[in-house]
Amino acid sequence: MRKALADLAQNMYRQKEFEIAFAATQEAEGRQTDPILSATLALLAAQSREQMFYRSARPLSRIPMPFSSVYTDIPFSAYDRERYFLIEDALRRFDSLLTAPEPVSAVARFHRAGILYRVYHDFDTALKEYRMLADAPLPQLANTVYTRIAELHGARGDYEEGVRSLRRAAQDHGLSAAEEDRLAAPLLLASFLAGETDSLAARTAQTLSLLPENDPLYNDVLGFAGFVSGALKDTLNHARWLEAERLLRRNEISRAAELFETLLSGNSPAAALYGIRCLDCLRLLDDTEREKQVWERYYRKLLTTPSADFFMLRYAEFQEIKMHNLKNAIEIYENYLLSYQESMYYEFIRQYVRQRHTTGAP
Repeated sequence: MRKALADLAQNMYRQKEFEIAFAATQEAEGRQTDPILSATLALLAAQSREQMFYRSARPLSRIPMPFSSVYTDIPFSAYDRERYFLIEDALRRFDSLLTAPEPVSAVARFHRAGILYRVYHDFDTALKEYRMLADAPLPQLANTVYTRIAELHGARGDYEEGVRSLRRAAQDHGLSAAEEDRLAAPLLLASFLAGETDSLAARTAQTLSLLPENDPLYNDVLGFAGFVSGALKDTLNHARWLEAERLLRRNEISRAAELFETLLSGNSPAAALYGIRCLDCLRLLDDTEREKQVWERYYRKLLTTPSADFFMLRYAEFQEIKMHNLKNAIEIYENYLLSYQESMYYEFIRQYVRQRHTTGAP
């Protein structure tokens, strides 16, 4: 019975059935006499609570952003305040496991650091935790640990140190050539935030040459390069745009929104990028009134950009979800279907509109 419950908990976690996984760990823990297995189940319980909380994150949009990647997405989310008891419970459980046998204690510290970074925005403490892990990292966590250290230096405004930490990682921690190659992608982002924007195409090509084409990071690097290259066309506003991107990494979302809107108000070849960023910031802040004002001021302008299909759909979504005007939203969706039949979103929206008509959903 003990083994069956432990197996059930692990299988349910892998299948992302976190509530069932947590319940199984609670039942199994009380039956365990093996301290190693008991600590493993306690770790799984904490991870399950953590993932249950992350599911409360408010999605920015169901319309994928052009050039979306782990290096272009805003690293912070907004969560349901009523679900914070889950992450508080998870953090308490991870804390209690810091003295558990290895590797449980290392994994617990890793998850604890992630919560401090992404949820509580305690950059200083999170950086200390990741540095402790970097001294003797578990192989499956090492790349993420080094990357997070660089990110946290950037979150604290020390962009050059973020670059140096990645460049020193191989020497400081005795990385293999393959492990060092895996850090080329986060190094590209860190160097960009540090202001190294020259020769981006060449540095991107070099980074891609170090990654297998089936590596998930390969497409992430391509997305980042496409995203950045569009903004670099606006040479007059390069410094202000870079500062806005830095604000996002420091979790200063409101200030970033203001700066992106200021950039959007000008006559810029990067208007689409500024519009995407501004709208995402306002959705993250859940500031419907400001988002409404941005749409009123810039919707027609955004429809003249290469991402016009994306903005038409985001506006329809805004009408549907935020303004609760389904009739207007459906009209915009149908206009999109007539105007952008080659769009990457076409089939998804066609099915969505058909479903709305079929079910008569309000």
